[in-house]
Amino acid sequence: EEQVRGAARGEGPPSREELEAQLARHSEVAAAESGTARRIAELEAQMLAAALDAAVDAGGRQLLQQQARCGELEAALAERHGRAEEEACERIRELEERIEMQAKEHKEALDTAAVEGSRSLQASEAKCRQLAEDLARQRESTAAVEAASVELFADLQEQVAAKERELDILGEQLRR
Repeated sequence: EEQVRGAARGEGPPSREELEAQLARHSEVAAAESGTARRIAELEAQMLAAALDAAVDAGGRQLLQQQARCGELEAALAERHGRAEEEACERIRELEERIEMQAKEHKEALDTAAVEGSRSLQASEAKCRQLAEDLARQRESTAAVEAASVELFADLQEQVAAKERELDILGEQLRR
Protein backbone atom coordinates (compact mmCIF):
# COMPACT_ATOMS: atom_id res chain seq x y z
CA GLU A 1 0.00 0.00 0.00
CA GLU A 2 2.84 2.39 0.89
CA GLN A 3 4.54 1.64 -2.41
CA VAL A 4 1.34 2.48 -4.34
CA ARG A 5 0.93 5.72 -2.35
CA GLY A 6 4.62 6.52 -2.88
CA ALA A 7 4.29 5.93 -6.62
CA ALA A 8 1.24 8.24 -6.71
CA ARG A 9 3.36 10.95 -5.03
CA GLY A 10 6.11 10.44 -7.62
CA GLU A 11 8.44 8.55 -5.30
CA GLY A 12 10.34 5.44 -6.35
CA PRO A 13 9.86 1.97 -4.91
CA PRO A 14 10.54 1.65 -1.17
CA SER A 15 14.11 0.97 -0.12
CA ARG A 16 15.25 -2.23 1.48
CA GLU A 17 15.31 -0.44 4.86
CA GLU A 18 11.69 0.66 4.42
CA LEU A 19 10.65 -2.86 3.51
CA GLU A 20 12.51 -4.25 6.51
CA ALA A 21 10.79 -1.65 8.74
CA GLN A 22 7.40 -2.69 7.35
CA LEU A 23 8.30 -6.33 7.98
CA ALA A 24 9.25 -5.47 11.58
CA ARG A 25 5.93 -3.63 12.08
CA HIS A 26 4.00 -6.63 10.76
CA SER A 27 5.97 -8.91 13.08
CA GLU A 28 5.11 -6.62 16.01
CA VAL A 29 1.42 -6.77 15.05
CA ALA A 30 1.59 -10.56 14.89
CA ALA A 31 3.32 -10.63 18.29
CA ALA A 32 0.67 -8.28 19.72
CA GLU A 33 -2.08 -10.51 18.37
CA SER A 34 -0.31 -13.48 19.93
CA GLY A 35 -0.27 -11.57 23.25
CA THR A 36 -3.98 -10.86 22.83
CA ALA A 37 -4.56 -14.56 22.24
CA ARG A 38 -2.72 -15.38 25.48
CA ARG A 39 -4.82 -12.82 27.38
CA ILE A 40 -8.02 -14.31 25.96
CA ALA A 41 -6.81 -17.78 26.97
CA GLU A 42 -6.14 -16.48 30.50
CA LEU A 43 -9.60 -14.92 30.64
CA GLU A 44 -11.12 -18.14 29.39
CA ALA A 45 -9.24 -20.06 32.05
CA GLN A 46 -10.62 -17.66 34.65
CA MET A 47 -14.10 -18.11 33.19
CA LEU A 48 -13.65 -21.86 33.33
CA ALA A 49 -12.55 -21.66 36.96
CA ALA A 50 -15.56 -19.46 37.73
CA ALA A 51 -17.76 -21.87 35.83
CA LEU A 52 -16.42 -24.78 37.84
CA ASP A 53 -17.13 -22.91 41.06
CA ALA A 54 -20.61 -22.07 39.84
CA ALA A 55 -21.17 -25.65 38.72
CA VAL A 56 -20.25 -26.96 42.13
CA ASP A 57 -22.72 -24.48 43.65
CA ALA A 58 -25.45 -24.60 41.02
CA GLY A 59 -25.05 -28.06 39.61
CA GLY A 60 -23.85 -29.79 36.49
CA ARG A 61 -26.12 -27.95 34.03
CA GLN A 62 -24.36 -24.64 34.49
CA LEU A 63 -20.97 -26.33 34.17
CA LEU A 64 -21.93 -27.85 30.85
CA GLN A 65 -23.11 -24.45 29.57
CA GLN A 66 -19.86 -22.81 30.61
CA GLN A 67 -17.81 -25.58 29.04
CA ALA A 68 -19.76 -25.18 25.81
CA ARG A 69 -19.17 -21.43 25.90
CA CYS A 70 -15.47 -21.96 26.56
CA GLY A 71 -15.30 -24.35 23.63
CA GLU A 72 -16.95 -21.75 21.40
CA LEU A 73 -14.52 -19.06 22.57
CA GLU A 74 -11.54 -21.35 22.08
CA ALA A 75 -12.68 -22.17 18.55
CA ALA A 76 -13.24 -18.48 17.73
CA LEU A 77 -9.86 -17.56 19.18
CA ALA A 78 -8.08 -20.31 17.28
CA GLU A 79 -9.79 -19.24 14.06
CA ARG A 80 -8.92 -15.55 14.60
CA HIS A 81 -5.35 -16.31 15.60
CA GLY A 82 -4.95 -18.66 12.63
CA ARG A 83 -6.19 -16.01 10.20
CA ALA A 84 -3.94 -13.31 11.68
CA GLU A 85 -0.97 -15.65 11.53
CA GLU A 86 -1.75 -16.63 7.94
CA GLU A 87 -2.13 -12.97 6.95
CA ALA A 88 1.16 -12.06 8.63
CA CYS A 89 2.92 -14.99 6.96
CA GLU A 90 1.47 -14.03 3.58
CA ARG A 91 2.58 -10.42 4.06
CA ILE A 92 6.06 -11.59 5.04
CA ARG A 93 6.22 -13.80 1.93
CA GLU A 94 5.13 -10.87 -0.24
CA LEU A 95 7.79 -8.62 1.30
CA GLU A 96 10.47 -11.29 0.89
CA GLU A 97 9.49 -11.76 -2.77
CA ARG A 98 9.58 -8.00 -3.31
CA ILE A 99 13.00 -7.72 -1.68
CA GLU A 100 14.28 -10.65 -3.74
CA MET A 101 12.94 -9.08 -6.96
CA GLN A 102 14.53 -5.72 -6.14
CA ALA A 103 17.85 -7.42 -5.33
CA LYS A 104 17.68 -9.29 -8.66
CA GLU A 105 16.91 -6.07 -10.56
CA HIS A 106 19.78 -4.30 -8.77
CA LYS A 107 22.17 -7.15 -9.64
CA GLU A 108 21.05 -7.06 -13.28
CA ALA A 109 21.61 -3.29 -13.37
CA LEU A 110 25.09 -3.75 -11.90
CA ASP A 111 25.87 -6.51 -14.41
CA THR A 112 24.69 -4.30 -17.28
CA ALA A 113 26.77 -1.38 -15.99
CA ALA A 114 29.81 -3.67 -15.69
CA VAL A 115 29.40 -4.88 -19.29
CA GLU A 116 28.96 -1.33 -20.57
CA GLY A 117 31.94 -0.17 -18.51
CA SER A 118 34.06 -2.99 -19.90
CA ARG A 119 33.07 -2.10 -23.46
CA SER A 120 33.85 1.56 -22.82
CA LEU A 121 37.22 0.62 -21.31
CA GLN A 122 38.06 -1.57 -24.31
CA ALA A 123 37.11 1.24 -26.70
CA SER A 124 39.25 3.69 -24.71
CA GLU A 125 42.19 1.28 -24.73
CA ALA A 126 41.84 0.79 -28.50
CA LYS A 127 41.73 4.57 -29.01
CA CYS A 128 44.79 4.97 -26.79
CA ARG A 129 46.70 2.33 -28.81
CA GLN A 130 45.70 4.06 -32.05
CA LEU A 131 46.88 7.43 -30.73
CA ALA A 132 50.19 5.87 -29.60
CA GLU A 133 50.70 4.37 -33.07
CA ASP A 134 49.86 7.72 -34.71
CA LEU A 135 52.33 9.49 -32.40
CA ALA A 136 55.06 6.95 -33.22
CA ARG A 137 54.48 7.45 -36.98
CA GLN A 138 54.50 11.21 -36.51
CA ARG A 139 57.78 11.03 -34.57
CA GLU A 140 59.32 8.90 -37.33
CA SER A 141 58.16 11.40 -39.95
CA THR A 142 59.46 14.31 -37.88
CA ALA A 143 62.82 12.57 -37.44
CA ALA A 144 63.03 11.91 -41.21
CA VAL A 145 62.17 15.55 -42.01
CA GLU A 146 64.69 16.73 -39.43
CA ALA A 147 67.42 14.51 -40.89
CA ALA A 148 66.60 15.71 -44.41
CA SER A 149 66.63 19.32 -43.18
CA VAL A 150 70.07 18.86 -41.56
CA GLU A 151 71.39 17.26 -44.75
CA LEU A 152 69.92 20.03 -46.90
CA PHE A 153 71.35 22.66 -44.57
CA ALA A 154 74.80 21.02 -44.83
CA ASP A 155 74.50 20.98 -48.65
CA LEU A 156 73.47 24.63 -48.65
CA GLN A 157 76.40 25.53 -46.42
CA GLU A 158 78.76 23.74 -48.81
CA GLN A 159 77.21 25.57 -51.77
CA VAL A 160 77.52 28.90 -49.95
CA ALA A 161 81.15 28.12 -49.09
CA ALA A 162 81.83 27.17 -52.73
CA LYS A 163 80.20 30.40 -53.96
CA GLU A 164 82.23 32.40 -51.46
CA ARG A 165 85.42 30.79 -52.74
CA GLU A 166 84.40 31.56 -56.32
CA LEU A 167 83.70 35.16 -55.32
CA ASP A 168 87.06 35.39 -53.59
CA ILE A 169 88.78 34.06 -56.72
CA LEU A 170 86.85 36.48 -58.96
CA GLY A 171 87.62 39.32 -56.58
CA GLU A 172 91.34 38.52 -56.76
CA GLN A 173 91.22 38.29 -60.54
CA LEU A 174 89.53 41.63 -60.77
CA ARG A 175 92.11 43.24 -58.59
CA ARG A 176 94.92 42.01 -60.81
